[in-house]
Amino acid sequence: MIPAHVIIFYLNVVIILPGLQMVTGFAIFF
Repeated sequence: MIPAHVIIFYLNVVIILPGLQMVTGFAIFF
């Protein structure tokens, strides 16, 4: 059984990090 905080942390990493890379990519592009 995986602890809930581990799942939440993993989801945050998977969802937020690509989003931040997209934002920084757009900031650099524009």
